[in-house]
Amino acid sequence: TFDPLVRHFPDGHRLVCIDFPGHGLSSHLPKGEGYNIQLESIGYIQRVRKYLGLEKFWIIGHSMGAGLGSLYTATFPEHVQGLVMMDLIKITSRGNHEVVQKTRDAITERLAMEEKFQNKPEKVYKTYEEALARLLDSADM
Repeated sequence: TFDPLVRHFPDGHRLVCIDFPGHGLSSHLPKGEGYNIQLESIGYIQRVRKYLGLEKFWIIGHSMGAGLGSLYTATFPEHVQGLVMMDLIKITSRGNHEVVQKTRDAITERLAMEEKFQNKPEKVYKTYEEALARLLDSADM
């Protein structure tokens, strides 16, 4: 979609194209993982932004990407310098008061949980019995 446009970008601009899982040339998600297009895709955009260290950036989206760019921009406006949408697919019909804050909270909480567990060492129990006891202690039975 963007190949014909690239030559028109000013020198010095970097173009980062994201293929969401299961789209374009990307791999599918592992078995057991669900595709929540809206929520997960906004999380992917946020992960890429953080990974690249971008405080503010432009989003150019086509079709589904335009809708996701719109939803990302509404959810994290402090990180978006501008938004260009081509052939927009309408993502949701809910009011701003419902969608934006709930979406932002869900993504922020999920990413915080990922970071928490990413830096947490795996718990290893010395015996099967010790692991079973810990499991039973934590269960609400």
